Amino acid sequence: MPELQVASVDNYSVGGPALGLHIGTLATGTVVMTGQPSDTDTVTIDDGIVAAAIIFEFDSGGGVTGDNTVVTIGGSAAATMAALKAAIDASALALTSADTTGGGDPETTLTHTVRGTVGNASTIVEAAANTTRVDFAGAENEVVATHVAKFRVTKGGKVDLRFENQSDNVLTVSVHVSVDGVTYALLTSSNNLAAVTDASIAARCAHNAAIALRQGVDNYMRIAVSGGGRVEAQLRKHAGLEITKI
Repeated sequence: MPELQVASVDNYSVGGPALGLHIGTLATGTVVMTGQPSDTDTVTIDDGIVAAAIIFEFDSGGGVTGDNTVVTIGGSAAATMAALKAAIDASALALTSADTTGGGDPETTLTHTVRGTVGNASTIVEAAANTTRVDFAGAENEVVATHVAKFRVTKGGKVDLRFENQSDNVLTVSVHVSVDGVTYALLTSSNNLAAVTDASIAARCAHNAAIALRQGVDNYMRIAVSGGGRVEAQLRKHAGLEITKI
């Protein structure tokens, strides 16, 4: 589940991040070897992010074709799988690998490093003897529908907001305020210094805004984020603003 962490009201002052919103899950895929592949057999993996798929070619000593990545055939299927796993780990693919063999055939599970359904589009194509796959699946884009940081404004003032997109996906953020904690309205530029209404944040980028919290009006605030990835929200108050965490 996504998380909203507000350690104390002091986090609204100049200092470290106040909110951490974790969004989305990771896709996984699997490669299994029931025996040894043959020389020149291949496994092609595309994580959906790097410029081109990477072809891993099994080699018994005669070299590989073109720019294919060499995977040395070992003395057993387990040794060959270990060589394939090492080659994947050394590649530019946005994947991590784990040996999930257990007590059966050699098995490596690949996990996408980017949260969200982009990972489900990754592919594994095996053109190798005794080698099977389980396609990438399982990732979801999780929408943060209502994460509420409640506070009471005892003295009106300004607060800076910064949203850092730490993922490789585009995220959308909105900020709502409420007088009673029940009925929320989007921040609008007519009522605040800057509106934060479905602001699109590109991958690895940030969005900044400064808003005015009105005493007796903006008693509650909530931040809604959608997309697959991680966004970190930072709140820093200006001199004069007094808020009390409820």
